[in-house]
Amino acid sequence: MAAKAAPLFMLDWIFPTLGALGALGLGALCAPMTFAVRCRREGLPDFWEWGVRLSFFWGGLGLGLRWGPKGLRIAPVLLGQFLPYPYLPLRTQVERRQRARRRAKREAAPKASERNLRALVRLLIKPSLGLLASLPRIIWLKRLRIRGRLGLADPAQTGRVYGYLQAVAAAHQGKIQINVSPDFVHTGAFGRLDLVAHLQLGLLILLLGRFGLQVAYRLLATRFRTPIWHRP
Repeated sequence: MAAKAAPLFMLDWIFPTLGALGALGLGALCAPMTFAVRCRREGLPDFWEWGVRLSFFWGGLGLGLRWGPKGLRIAPVLLGQFLPYPYLPLRTQVERRQRARRRAKREAAPKASERNLRALVRLLIKPSLGLLASLPRIIWLKRLRIRGRLGLADPAQTGRVYGYLQAVAAAHQGKIQINVSPDFVHTGAFGRLDLVAHLQLGLLILLLGRFGLQVAYRLLATRFRTPIWHRP
């Protein structure tokens, strides 16, 4: 009796657990995800620091990439903020050397012919345009905030770009906030940029699936329309 009762007891908690996990996954697909980009540069000789976050449940929990003086790292995100620990470094010195070797091999290898490149463009252009046209329905801007200083080599061009930024800020008050002052002494962009957008992951997966099917259909149609004696 005890041997038969054990499997029944396991079924009592396995099915509710699977149901809860399924509901959680369905909620993650249906609820809007938060995509955030943050970059910062305070001054010279500092470099730009980048952060990209992709979070479920309106920014509650997710993962992000950070690139700065410590290299490229992946870290967990909680309530829209990077957690200091744990993190995983993604770019090391060995990987850089391997990428340099692969790049040298690609440069030494013969390039693809222009005919193949044109065929690839014809294959992807129509599905890509359809995908781009559908993105505004599933991705919408929540906030764009730019603060800092901007300086170009030509002071007149610096003033002109500053005027353009002020016009954009005045025309899109609310979601877009631009507070940039001209810098006629230093050349470069300094400050901070924060971008937050929401997207529907489930619809995005469907659109990417449709894109893949369209590309596969066009590829098969091209293969079957090409006569055998014309094939390379």
